[in-house]
Amino acid sequence: MSQVKTQQMGRLLAAGSKDLIDEVVDALAELNALHIIEYDGTDEGFNLGTPKEEAEEVGKRLSKLRSAASLVDVSGPKKPVSAKKIRSELENNLSEAVEHLLEKSTRLDSVENSLSSLEEEAAVLELISSIDLDVELLSGYSELSSFVGIVNDLEMAKEITSNSLFFSGVSKKTKVIAVFVKNSDSNDTQSQLNASGFQAINLPENVSGSSHILLSGVRESISALSKEKSSITEEIDNWTNEFGESLVCGLELLEREHDILTAPVKIAVSEHAFFIDGWIEMSRS
Repeated sequence: MSQVKTQQMGRLLAAGSKDLIDEVVDALAELNALHIIEYDGTDEGFNLGTPKEEAEEVGKRLSKLRSAASLVDVSGPKKPVSAKKIRSELENNLSEAVEHLLEKSTRLDSVENSLSSLEEEAAVLELISSIDLDVELLSGYSELSSFVGIVNDLEMAKEITSNSLFFSGVSKKTKVIAVFVKNSDSNDTQSQLNASGFQAINLPENVSGSSHILLSGVRESISALSKEKSSITEEIDNWTNEFGESLVCGLELLEREHDILTAPVKIAVSEHAFFIDGWIEMSRS
């Protein structure tokens, strides 16, 4: 059986002097009884109201807390927390903690992007290191065309490129070739290699030297970044345990404040008056 209980609702319409609109909104917020129907701007002589001056600053703080909440898995406290305590935390350690979390998250994104790029580079260097040619020797010739990639059958590839310089190697059962031909033979060689299942390797740019040494350096960088990633992830987990509940409470408080500060934009106002339209539970009317 459904546990939902319906409530009889009534429509509330109210008008007053425009200079009292802020007091009315604050009173309605204290009562927590009215669901305001947003003014649609269709009545002649009325426009939408303007938010309070503090709305912009509260909106900025709210945006930061929302960003922080999107980064961590948090839940609210099991017992109610006073608004006074939450405000104190917002003005002190929580705001600084949120800034720290956002900085850590930005760094984590950077580390993860760098790791992804380095892992791709390591995979390429591992392949071409089996050929045992310095990286800069694999491309960049004016009179020769080079083809560096993987194939299924080394012997077949060697036969296709018989009139060429041919180098080959094997990396974890993957067969790698480097073929150099005259520019005049480039198109024919490309077609024949493609027909035999050749897959080109995207060579690293702006690097030179032994692929073995380069691979060693990349792996060291990957190791260092992996450790940093683990450290940042642990810091974020610790942050969640320490500030998670406060973040939820602060977010709820600022969202409420922001709703109150921006409530006038839902209300019809004229040059001298305001007009509020909304729904209220009849039991509280």
